[in-house]
Amino acid sequence: MCPSAQCHSCYNDTMGEWIATNADLLSGLAALTALASFVFVSLAKAKNGFMDNLFSKNGKSETAAQPITVDIPPDPKKAEASIGVMPFDSLSADEEDAYLADGIAGDVLSALTSAGQLDVTPRTDSFALKGQNLELSEIAQRLSVRYVVTGSVRRAGNKLRVSAEFADTRDGRQMWAHAYDRELTDVFEVQEDIARSIAGAVGGETFRAEILDFNPTTDNVDAWGLTQKARHDYMIATKPSEIRAADQLVTKAIEADPCYALAHATHAMLLMNQVSIAAAEDRDRCRTEARLAIETALDLASNQPDVLMYAGGVWVELGEREKSISVLRRATQNSPYNLMNWGTLARSLAFGNPGNVEEALSILDRIIALAPEHPCRWTWDLFNGIACMNEERYADAKVNLESALEASPNFVRARLLLANAFGMLEQPEKAKAEIDRAAIINASFVPARYAEYVDAMTRNPEVTNRLVGGLRVAGLLEA
Repeated sequence: MCPSAQCHSCYNDTMGEWIATNADLLSGLAALTALASFVFVSLAKAKNGFMDNLFSKNGKSETAAQPITVDIPPDPKKAEASIGVMPFDSLSADEEDAYLADGIAGDVLSALTSAGQLDVTPRTDSFALKGQNLELSEIAQRLSVRYVVTGSVRRAGNKLRVSAEFADTRDGRQMWAHAYDRELTDVFEVQEDIARSIAGAVGGETFRAEILDFNPTTDNVDAWGLTQKARHDYMIATKPSEIRAADQLVTKAIEADPCYALAHATHAMLLMNQVSIAAAEDRDRCRTEARLAIETALDLASNQPDVLMYAGGVWVELGEREKSISVLRRATQNSPYNLMNWGTLARSLAFGNPGNVEEALSILDRIIALAPEHPCRWTWDLFNGIACMNEERYADAKVNLESALEASPNFVRARLLLANAFGMLEQPEKAKAEIDRAAIINASFVPARYAEYVDAMTRNPEVTNRLVGGLRVAGLLEA
């Protein structure tokens, strides 16, 4: 936990080999911390009672007595503008500069998100299209946006060139473009100017003012750099050892700044990921540490977008489903046009009671209709499959899960879910084939581990049986 309001002074000059070898880069990233992970102050003032409900007894977690409710996702056409910020291209020879390019684009996106009337595609969604060399019109279709921000970054020593463009995809018109030649230490001003110029192009001075109304959650360069590298390494990880290595980085970030909310949230997420893929050496320890880490993160920054998203995912896997639903409802309130948050909420609802499941299906139908080509579409099919399975509609679950696996064939949990559906449909050979495919991808995630994973989330024997009973019927799991 953060020991005091002075914790940001706990600066460590020797944070390991990675920081030492990237000192030049990190010195330039110092200014990024002002936008790297923000608590949006205007939102916090409006909704500051949330954590009082969530943490009500001696700092321990408590489910809110009256969960916040919100409407089904609004039509993006009602937003003042819909914008996708693409990852900026790194034109430097040093591959480490890719972090700088991603950081600038991500922080411009975060700044635009603070203007609540804008429909800004989440970073996870737009960055999923990285490296695909798509035309503006195709980006617009995939992200369901009208405007697209693109750019590039080139670093030479301490010199930085950032180029950014803002285009209307309906006619290809370039609405704004600028190139900046600055020192690395001026990168904050560059990001701020890009965000304000884009907001001014679609919403005038009101949006400009909102973009300037936020507050950093860390001012420690080492903590920021280690956390961003950990998140990047997690996204490209293919082995459990790589996920553990990413968690070691973020643990060092917490040592550098015990009050960095995003570092605590990332730590919690990485710990639970190790549990979910059967890579944790001590599952109980990971769960205990993850619970403490995510509670700490929310206590430090109760409205920070990535913290809310990670909290929703961590808590549902800890079996704290009502807390997960509450925090994700909060996320959808803060960013009503963020379809990824809505999809994540639907996931937590899908494991619940009949009323929850009905709401999950309504949300999923809505967001798929709004964005059928969305990069997260396969996860929405997956969550649809879970909801259908919880309603004992196993044929419908099979269709949704097969669609999810067509887009993401190596997602092991979907294969175990599909095997369960085949078992319930009295097709044991097909169920076994899915188990065999899953074993090739991750030999540790056997049916017994899958059943334990589901039971820990649902904490409801009836729901668990709907999601694992087919494996017993097919003779793939002991009764």
